[in-house]
Amino acid sequence: MKKGLKKLALPSGFVIFVFLLCQSCATSDFYKISGITQGTTYHITYQYGAGSDLTDSVDALLRRFDASLSSYDSTSII
Repeated sequence: MKKGLKKLALPSGFVIFVFLLCQSCATSDFYKISGITQGTTYHITYQYGAGSDLTDSVDALLRRFDASLSSYDSTSII
């Protein structure tokens, strides 16, 4: 009888872990960011805690990337 309980312990633990993980995800919001950079468009969907809008951070990163690698900007690195 004890061997049967040991065989059930791992799958049961996994199910509980997944359930708890899904519960914590339910409190997070999905955010969508889209825009234009490098002559094309981008779309980013991410899940993060409530009130965590990363739009400004993503835009700043893409502007720095564009400024360093743009062939249309005479002040870029390339």
